[in-house]
Amino acid sequence: MKPSQIERGHHTVETKRIQGVEPLPIDKKVLAVARKNASEWDCGDRWRIAIRNAAGAIYRTIDMDSMGIYSSIETGLYALGLRNEVTGNRRVDGFDAIFGPPPPSPSGDAQP
Repeated sequence: MKPSQIERGHHTVETKRIQGVEPLPIDKKVLAVARKNASEWDCGDRWRIAIRNAAGAIYRTIDMDSMGIYSSIETGLYALGLRNEVTGNRRVDGFDAIFGPPPPSPSGDAQP
């Protein structure tokens, strides 16, 4: 799929849905978080976030050039109930964060 460009001042956020991979049911909310939190604050390295679907496959990537944008998007994804599997200050498979739904509870009930 063609990447979506979101521009704010001198900064851009690029998000791309991976073709053929089922998205999360809340994908429109994930995309809204990326759009809402694109801002002009800060500039630095490139930051990358991946989103996993319920089956564990990455279906969306979000790339940005601002730590401020990264922090805002990260906060928004947590607010949607998604969890980051990357711990510490390191990259995993080229991503600074990989978000997905929380694992099911041991009793089999879905978490809120």
